Amino acid sequence: MYNALAPQPYGTSPYPATSTSQPPRASSILPAPQFTNTLPSTEEDTEPIKAWKAKQAEEIKKRDERDRERREEMKGKAERDIDAFYERYNKEKEKTIRENK
Repeated sequence: MYNALAPQPYGTSPYPATSTSQPPRASSILPAPQFTNTLPSTEEDTEPIKAWKAKQAEEIKKRDERDRERREEMKGKAERDIDAFYERYNKEKEKTIRENK
């Protein structure tokens, strides 16, 4: 097992030895800080905040619906484009096979 604290086989270190004791503690003339619980309180939201949250939820719902419609439209267009590509590809392939016979 390797022991990093054992003398090394290459001789002594050119650096001065350091003590293994704990470093000195910094002392302060100020008292230690007193921490308090910083968790949010369980108070009810005010009416304007409730209205804002409801409005935000409605806007998010509309945006999600709009995104879903766009995604479905894009998916349908991609499927149609792929089908059209393979139709053209197969026609060209058949034409090439006929010409090469």
